[in-house]
Amino acid sequence: MADRTIVVSASRLLWRGFFVVPTDRMSRDGMAVNGLFAVARAIPRAMASKVPARAVAVIDANAGNESWPEALRAQLGPLPEVLAAFGLRVVEAPDEVDVVASYARAALDRGDDAIVVGVDKRFAQLVSDRLWWYDANKDTRYTAEIVQKRFGVPPSQVAEWLALVGEEDVLPGIAGIGAKGATGLLETYGSVAGGLAALATIKGRLGNALRAAGEALPGELARARLDTSRPLPVPLDALAYEPPAVAPLNRLLERLGFTELLLSDGASTRTEVCETPAQMAAALASLGSGPIALHAVLEDPSPLRETLAGMALSTGQGDAFYVPCAGPAWAALVPWLEDARAPKLGHDLLPAVVCLRRAGVEMAGVVGDSAHASHLTQPSNWAPHDVAGVARQVLGRALPDEDSVRGVGQKRRAWAALPAERTAELAGVRAQVAAEIWRALSPDVDAALLAE
Repeated sequence: MADRTIVVSASRLLWRGFFVVPTDRMSRDGMAVNGLFAVARAIPRAMASKVPARAVAVIDANAGNESWPEALRAQLGPLPEVLAAFGLRVVEAPDEVDVVASYARAALDRGDDAIVVGVDKRFAQLVSDRLWWYDANKDTRYTAEIVQKRFGVPPSQVAEWLALVGEEDVLPGIAGIGAKGATGLLETYGSVAGGLAALATIKGRLGNALRAAGEALPGELARARLDTSRPLPVPLDALAYEPPAVAPLNRLLERLGFTELLLSDGASTRTEVCETPAQMAAALASLGSGPIALHAVLEDPSPLRETLAGMALSTGQGDAFYVPCAGPAWAALVPWLEDARAPKLGHDLLPAVVCLRRAGVEMAGVVGDSAHASHLTQPSNWAPHDVAGVARQVLGRALPDEDSVRGVGQKRRAWAALPAERTAELAGVRAQVAAEIWRALSPDVDAALLAE
């Protein structure tokens, strides 16, 4: 399998992000960071399918001129820090898009496959069976087939198509020629040169526009074509990618207010699997009499259709415990679940209550729900208020991904089919953070509202 090189067109990505991401996106200290958010969001998405062997981000040496809004220019300063925090080598060069294209070409020549990350439509002309353009603005990875659908022409004709149609803030295009006319011209004559050779036979608006363009057309063609032969500011072999250290990256993301981008640090709560009634009794005794947080592991998101696979318990301090429903320890847990004198809480407990009721267990003693507290303190900002999302916002913590363990689509496995220790690891940390979220949010909410 070939190595991968990722090349990021960084200052153009920052610039476009400033106009796409809402301007009220602010850091903890009140700085506008909407353009930086677009950059930080794009990089892990582009790397999601394969970890690169080499990675570089190119910043235009002429970026940040007087045409940039002041709030955007201020974001150019932290840009190298953000890029480097994700493990990218940062280089500065004039003619950013051509240098990006040259890095991509060098990667192919070396035998790598490559992903170009950027928002400039000219990158579509680079696409081949080993090179993809990731349009961060549309969250789309362009193959040759998708380029054909998007532009109506293959990658080999994109430069000419853009020269005729134009590209926002980069190419003015030819007045009077739109996407349909450009596609028709290239389909019929194969190239702009072919169309010009037959100009006498081209009638109507298209012919008039080509004749009116005159000497401007060669210049537009030259600007639309990317130069893949530029000198590389740093040799390709000096761009070895090392995955970023999670802790400092998360500190930067939290400082910038990008809590939804936090990475899981791999840390998990020590969770003991209870397999016997004696182990269950000992676990309940060690958890004490204070509110105990629960996390129910459901085989399906709908409690009306599926069953409970197990339940994790934690006080949010110290170890957690996991009880598989199919094991003998479950029978020792049921009386505690039904005991109204044993205080319980969790994050969105209603599915667990419904699922237990279907199994003949009436859970009692619920004194709080951290999802309700989240809704009441931030009714719209954190939707959908799932435990992973709220943990990012309240605790600055990214939880391990369930899909990485269960799989997705047809490869998705039932929780009961997984080793109990693996399920316990994921469930235990969710019970723990439910308790931590509750402690953080419940003091700010009217107790009468929480009880409703």
